[in-house]
Amino acid sequence: MDVPDLKPTSHSEEHLVLDAPAGHGFRVGDVLYALPIHICPTVALYDRLTVVQNNHS
Repeated sequence: MDVPDLKPTSHSEEHLVLDAPAGHGFRVGDVLYALPIHICPTVALYDRLTVVQNNHS
């Protein structure tokens, strides 16, 4: 959602794999908001949900 140039390529449990263009500048630990391709495995891992809307939770 934050970076439209990123393309989802895979989703496994709570991991969403994104393909970034060359020279992207992202570093391990950078925070990005993304929508999973398939959410069922993700929500099964947690007891609660935080909704973020208009940059507010």
